[in-house]
Amino acid sequence: LKTSFMKWKPDYDSAASEYAKAAVAFKNAKQYDQAKDAYLREAESHQNNRAFFHAAKAYEQAGMMLKSKVFSKRGASKQEMQQLGEAVLLIEKASMMFIENGTPDTAAMALDRAGKLIENVNLNKAVELYQQAASVFENEERLRQSVELLGKVSRLLVRSRRLDEAAVSLLKEKNMYKEIENYPTCFKKTIAQVLVQLHRNDYVAADKCVRESYSIPGFNGSEDAIALEQLLEGFDEQDQDQVSAICNSPLFKYMDNDYAKLALSLRVPGGGVKKSPASPQEAAGTTGKAASHAAEDDDEYSSGLC
Repeated sequence: LKTSFMKWKPDYDSAASEYAKAAVAFKNAKQYDQAKDAYLREAESHQNNRAFFHAAKAYEQAGMMLKSKVFSKRGASKQEMQQLGEAVLLIEKASMMFIENGTPDTAAMALDRAGKLIENVNLNKAVELYQQAASVFENEERLRQSVELLGKVSRLLVRSRRLDEAAVSLLKEKNMYKEIENYPTCFKKTIAQVLVQLHRNDYVAADKCVRESYSIPGFNGSEDAIALEQLLEGFDEQDQDQVSAICNSPLFKYMDNDYAKLALSLRVPGGGVKKSPASPQEAAGTTGKAASHAAEDDDEYSSGLC
């Protein structure tokens, strides 16, 4: 990279090529730290040469070397697992450069990979990365890819018990499926919405989710609609047996694991003591007592005022 009288500027292109070859050699030798450093030098050379797409690819590869280092060992230490955070930062940097270079789809895919990388270590960071990727795809009007990532967001929010945010995410996810006319999946998202709202102890919101879904073609009379009506009825009547029977049905048990767990753990308010309507005899007794009290009041004032 040195300059001379006959060489006015460094040859960044050749330098980047050599660093890339070195990185591959280190990678094949499983020397991941050296491979990461070589990729970072390659990225720097591409940046100096204003080849931002190639720089972004090199930054992403540097992050993947840290991943390879961590997962190449059995029982990685806590300190080594923390290096996944550094890997994610490098991939995020790459995604920003992809966007600036006019390749947002590549940026979104990089963010998706970063989310998968950190998901088992830091759920909150994974949610953030998936949300960013979904937004990029949505801005590019690639709704199918966007809604798939929103699904990951919703599931992770449920898993981390961030139910208020999960309710918002599920609504957006359901509306997007409605927009692309994937109606059967809308039905499943309605079930997920109801489970989340009932776990939030918001029966009114759960009922609203079902009522609004009747505008979706095919929902009325569907297996999903019937099951949800029975679930809401059981919950309102505090009938734990009915709620458990619905939640243990195949329709609920074979949902995504995070929602199936919500179903199996759903408990009605009041400890499951079913509301029982008054029997005819009790009702008659109550009416008789009321009539007796009324008669006594009439007798008291029958003689008029003194």
